[in-house]
Amino acid sequence: MKFSEKDLILKDESNLSKSKFILSPMNILIIGKDPTVFENSPYVFGDTQKRHQNYAQVLQEHCGTNSSIRMISYTPRDSKYQVQQLQQGLTLYPTRSLHRSTFIIDVIRLLPSVLYNWQPDVITVQTPWEEGILGYVLSRILGVRFLLQLHFDLFSPDWQKEHWLNSWRKLIASQLIRRADGVRVVSEILQDKVVKFLNLSVKQVFVVPVGVNFTPANSLVDKNDYKAKLNPKIAGKPVVLFVGRICIAKNLPLWIEVASRITQYLPETQFIMAGDGLLLTDIQTLVAKKKLTDQFHFLGKVGYESLPEVYAAADAFLLTSHNEGYGRVIVESLLSGVPVVSTACTGPEDLIVDGINGFLLPLGDVTGLSNKVIKLLQDKQQAQSMGNVGRERMLAMFSNTSLAERLIECWLTVTRSPVEV
Repeated sequence: MKFSEKDLILKDESNLSKSKFILSPMNILIIGKDPTVFENSPYVFGDTQKRHQNYAQVLQEHCGTNSSIRMISYTPRDSKYQVQQLQQGLTLYPTRSLHRSTFIIDVIRLLPSVLYNWQPDVITVQTPWEEGILGYVLSRILGVRFLLQLHFDLFSPDWQKEHWLNSWRKLIASQLIRRADGVRVVSEILQDKVVKFLNLSVKQVFVVPVGVNFTPANSLVDKNDYKAKLNPKIAGKPVVLFVGRICIAKNLPLWIEVASRITQYLPETQFIMAGDGLLLTDIQTLVAKKKLTDQFHFLGKVGYESLPEVYAAADAFLLTSHNEGYGRVIVESLLSGVPVVSTACTGPEDLIVDGINGFLLPLGDVTGLSNKVIKLLQDKQQAQSMGNVGRERMLAMFSNTSLAERLIECWLTVTRSPVEV
């Protein structure tokens, strides 16, 4: 989907916000694998529990106080998590699984207590294969609606190459998506792909991004102060940032090649990588081969409470991924007022308006990526302007209330569809 300047501030498309009537009570069963939902802390990545409490609150506002959400989520066996009954009818059930491979068995074990004197109107799952199969079968047994969620680009050839099981996962997910009563995706580009490749009606595919509970660092503080606090060696120098997993999907060899090109024109440039992953040692070795060790700063895994100051130290954010279903780091960077240069793939194409709040380049375009980063580092006025526009756009797109309204409307629309038997 192409954006223009008039698209920068999005309108609230939810019909719920216009409704003055309380709808019938609704119950939602969510099955997922994110144990952070049990953590009540603003320093947990994404503040998952707060987000789900917000969903429950908006659900009760529109469907009455008898409405509720019950969520079964993976947690490791040695965790101390217990069943949590929170406000607004949100109840969390930990699986306390011996291993992720036994997750489905533990969900089945919990179902009698979860469903005791309670029946969902919608069953929704966060991964479209293991729990997807279980959710689909359970929804047909109970005669209720089934909503799949798709948070990544299922159709990316690069994603399929990341793991030998991914081809099978795609096959399973595709069959389940076709049989589901609806699919929730996190971007309009992903919606287009689901409609195109699986021949679904656009009315069955709902675009509801994941909310981002992220508070940027104080923008009134000089950027050099954040640089000096992060590392005195980078103070006063241009900084390019990466935040994320050190994995195949991020295509970090390309990132390093772009960094190498940048140093040919701006030798003082510093590069920060915040994140951990299986390929970290390989990437550090590649940096050494490029003789860039003195200019690279590997922060490792950074706590969510510290990320705002990391973003605040950057002049530009560079993403070279093969595929991104969503692009949370782009949202965080733009909320911090830092413009983004990215490869054009599913998530970034929804978030970046090329030339307005960042730049989009074809996959593998080393020269183009390098030139755009250099442009931002050299033209501080343009970088600041693009960052400011990016911040306003993200605030409009990702307000918690707006996203919660859209999700509840998605649930309501699914309940009006016929149930497959």
